Amino acid sequence: MKVKHILVTFIFGLIILDLGALFKLIHWPGAGEMIFASFVIEIIAGILAIWKILTSDKFKEFLNS
Repeated sequence: MKVKHILVTFIFGLIILDLGALFKLIHWPGAGEMIFASFVIEIIAGILAIWKILTSDKFKEFLNS
């Protein structure tokens, strides 16, 4: 997976989080589900980012130096 895909996933999660917060302020239904979904998306993106860092060749070279 490319880094730009991981960044897009993070941004998508942040957009859903912002919409969920807006829904919460206006007292519209579905705010809690949107906030929960955004956290799940951001956790997945974080795991993918950590995996990308740990499996990169530059990181392995840095650890071995």
